[in-house]
Amino acid sequence: MELFLIGLGVIMGILTSYTDIKTGFIDDKHVFPIAGIGILYYLYYGIVIKHDVFYAFSGLIGLAIGFLLGYLLYLMGGWASGDVVILMGYSALFPYASSYAKIVPPYAVRYPLHGITLLFNSILAVFPFIFFYSLAVLVIRRKTTRLKEIFIDKWLKPFELALWISTAFVILRIVGEALPLHFGVLIWAIAIVILAKLQKVGDVVGLMLFAYGAFKTPEIVYSYLKLAATFYTF
Repeated sequence: MELFLIGLGVIMGILTSYTDIKTGFIDDKHVFPIAGIGILYYLYYGIVIKHDVFYAFSGLIGLAIGFLLGYLLYLMGGWASGDVVILMGYSALFPYASSYAKIVPPYAVRYPLHGITLLFNSILAVFPFIFFYSLAVLVIRRKTTRLKEIFIDKWLKPFELALWISTAFVILRIVGEALPLHFGVLIWAIAIVILAKLQKVGDVVGLMLFAYGAFKTPEIVYSYLKLAATFYTF
């Protein structure tokens, strides 16, 4: 059955690549029906075969993880909506690491978090090439104002995003100790989305909770700065 899901993933990749090259857009009808098949498969296999409710909903959880990761990159201005949709589709088809993979991260084996691996190993693999190509084009065309927009005008957004993520960890530490790990991951994800939706209010709430977390665990400040620097570099 895994080969069938891989086949669906290949078909989805071909269809979305074709429409992207031809029109510049990703058509939802080439993603969500295929992702829906994956979700139904995990529901059936989890309930009927494994008798594991958490596994049964892993396709839906994978879809949500793909949305969260893609939405964060969308907020940073680095992705369009089509990129988010594609990551959602693949995360729903492959919420766990493939049995054919020789090296897999532990989190993608026990929990439906394979979307993280998909993001870094496949979609972001082309980022260095896109970055240097885009930078060279801007320099050659002498569009220095665009460079200013990229590196200066929007410098605050990566630090804001890092604040939301760090604050979500503080919230998880406060309320998540008595909960199972998969519920903790869900709370962390929901907290990020809520803070992002609240925008400036989310920043104020985030700063207050972050200050509380830093008071309890000063090391969180160093982690935040590393995360913000990473986002800014990206």
